[in-house]
Amino acid sequence: MERCLQIPEVLHSICEELNPPDALSMALTSRAFLEPGLDSVWYEIKSFDPLISCLPDDLWLAKQVASPQPPSNRISTTTVLFVKKTIKPKHLKRYLSFYAPRIRSFELKTRHCKKLLSRTSLQALQLATDHQPGVFSPFLKECTIYWISFQGIQQMMGKYKVDVAPYMSLFFGCSVESLLLSLEGVSVSEDPLRAASVALMGRRFPHVKDLVFEAPSLGWSLEVAHDFFASSSWSYLQELSLQYATPRLVRQLATFPCLSSLYIYDNKRQRHPDWDTPLPPYTPLGEDGFPALRELELTLDKITDAIHFLRLMSPNNKLKDLQCNAYAKGCTSEECQTVIDAIRDHCNPLTLESVSLWAPDEYSNFDPQGIERIDLASEDLVDLSPLYGFSKLRYLEIQFEGSVQFGEAQIPEVSRAWPNLDNLGLCTRFSNPDRMPSMNHHGLLRLLQACPKIDSLSLRIDTTQLNSKEKASNAGTFPLKYLCFGDSPICSPSLVVAFLRTHFPDLPSLETTYIKRANEAQETLLDRRWKMVKETLKEVPALRN
Repeated sequence: MERCLQIPEVLHSICEELNPPDALSMALTSRAFLEPGLDSVWYEIKSFDPLISCLPDDLWLAKQVASPQPPSNRISTTTVLFVKKTIKPKHLKRYLSFYAPRIRSFELKTRHCKKLLSRTSLQALQLATDHQPGVFSPFLKECTIYWISFQGIQQMMGKYKVDVAPYMSLFFGCSVESLLLSLEGVSVSEDPLRAASVALMGRRFPHVKDLVFEAPSLGWSLEVAHDFFASSSWSYLQELSLQYATPRLVRQLATFPCLSSLYIYDNKRQRHPDWDTPLPPYTPLGEDGFPALRELELTLDKITDAIHFLRLMSPNNKLKDLQCNAYAKGCTSEECQTVIDAIRDHCNPLTLESVSLWAPDEYSNFDPQGIERIDLASEDLVDLSPLYGFSKLRYLEIQFEGSVQFGEAQIPEVSRAWPNLDNLGLCTRFSNPDRMPSMNHHGLLRLLQACPKIDSLSLRIDTTQLNSKEKASNAGTFPLKYLCFGDSPICSPSLVVAFLRTHFPDLPSLETTYIKRANEAQETLLDRRWKMVKETLKEVPALRN
């Protein structure tokens, strides 16, 4: 055991699992645990208190201030420190040499702030350190900035309130690799000083690799976002998460040389008018944006907004995974087809492996007098053939209000085009009573025979053609891990159960849920029949949901 405790990696692994109080106790038990224990104690800083505790008490004049404490606004007393003596480098030496190098994560939280520094104290610290960025945490790797915390500190300081944001450069240096910057909860009214502080924040983190940027609205923060991303070349940025984007911002992001993962989650804001501006004519080989992008996940107002991203891609782009989600009501077959055509035109057949197109979780406003369409044409179906050129495709999921043209005639083409396909999801998430599936149970078995790597399948099939007098198929069994039939038509639950038990004896999950139209009954005959199937299958141990 003693030999193990002589290995630094073992000591650090032990201390990394401890909370700060326990890590401090461990550090005080023996000299062997001192360094790894202190590393764990000082790993994350959540207030100014650790810095203050390392400085002489006679530097400060303490004043008690009564103020409302966020977020409950309960009246509480806060200690504000004013500088009483000149802060000299010798006062900071112990902190800077022994403690500051251990800090790896910083997140200012109001509830952890027992003591706060006045404006003059912060200025005195800047002078004592010669305004060096990140001097109080020179090896900081992770930085979390909730701007609302800065406002909370202002409230806590009462009549001595000060905006601490301009002084946070004492803690934030160029060593930061992971940054979360959130403007959530900040007043929507424009504040020029705050806007300038945020806009220039990008310059302070030249080596950041992972960035999450959260903003509250399309008001002042939208222009701030443009300035923020324009303030740096972002030469090291690899992963970026945003709450919203505009075509102008997309063009900025396309210039980042190392950006490999981009996630945009637009949470149902007011639509920016630039999204609806007609796109200029496309020029083949004319774009070189997103040179390193491998993963693109978009949640935007309309699914066609994704085209703004795709058109900027270099012909030799490295995009591997593409996911487009729309939250606006309605996604037509034409819109879905437009995105598929754009994928064909702008994505690289040598790299693309995964495509997911999702419509919203609710129906558009259908005619309440009659939801069934009288005349359905073949052009109302989405054509998958533009994707046949992507031979490395292994994951394909398309779910919207309409249907995809997929029947037995497409099976040979799919088998040849996508030999590595292991996930196929073409089952609409919505009730689709006006169109019968173009594939029955025989087609399902032929599909799985032709594409043996499929282990997850979502597809509407016509189970009404199952016949008790029909000779059992010799197609064999298939090791599916997931099967979804959605609102597939069904007449005989017992025949469906027999079919599933014969060909999918080890199926762990069967899904038949779908989103109903507004004027449909909560439980239909279709629902009751599929419910009977699932309840019967539960009697088989391997088939449990």
